[in-house]
Amino acid sequence: MQWLRLIVELIGAGVIAIGIVLGVFVFARASLHSGRDAFTDARLTLARYLVLALEFQVAADILSTAIAPS
Repeated sequence: MQWLRLIVELIGAGVIAIGIVLGVFVFARASLHSGRDAFTDARLTLARYLVLALEFQVAADILSTAIAPS
């Protein structure tokens, strides 16, 4: 079970890393083309990935509690 918890946490960390890279990419691309909504688009892109990563982190915490509830 410990391995499963670690894997779920690593997936969450990977999702955060992907979100950061994509957020920067969206911001840079939008800044070059329109510039007006670049910040909002980048924030929404990053927020989607952060929410998904948070779900994985909560799942890892639930697994941790199931293994050792104390």
